[in-house]
Amino acid sequence: MRLFLSLAVLFGLACSFGAAANNTDPDLEAIRLQQTQLREAAIAGEDLFANMSKAERNELVARQDQLLRLLEGKQSIDELDGNEKVAAFNTLEWISATLNDAEDERLVCENVTPTGSHRRVRQCQTVAERRALRDGSKQHFQDTFFRGINGQRPDAGEILVTP
Repeated sequence: MRLFLSLAVLFGLACSFGAAANNTDPDLEAIRLQQTQLREAAIAGEDLFANMSKAERNELVARQDQLLRLLEGKQSIDELDGNEKVAAFNTLEWISATLNDAEDERLVCENVTPTGSHRRVRQCQTVAERRALRDGSKQHFQDTFFRGINGQRPDAGEILVTP
C-alpha cells in the first residue's frame, strides 16, 4: 500500500511539474518533501527500493540532490529559467521511470532552435521515440552512403570495393 501511495504521489508531482507549460504552478514544497522522503527510503534500501542495486540507489540519490539544489530557495516555478525548468522536469521523469521500471516511456524534453528560426521551442519525446528517430537517421545515412559509392545499395553478402 505504501509503495502504491509513493508511486501515485511521485507520478502526480511529475505531472504537476509538466503542467508548468500550461501556466499552472506545481507545488515546489510538495516536490521537495516527496523527494526528501523518497531519498531517505532509497538510502535505507526500504520499500520500493529494496529490489534496486546500491549503484541504482546511489544514482537516484545523486539525481535527487541535483533536483533539490536546483529548486533550493525557489518558491515558484516561475523563478526557474527555461533550461532549469527542462532540467527539473527531465530529472523528475527520470526518477519516475526508474521507480516504475519504464525507461522507454520516460519523457525527455529539450529546448531546440528549429532550422530557419531564432525562437527556441521545447520539444518532448519519449526515450523510445528518440531511439527510433536516431536509428532511422543512422539507417538513412548508411543507405545513402552505400548508394553513393556504387550507385546502388549492395546486397547483404557483397563486399564493397572502391576503385
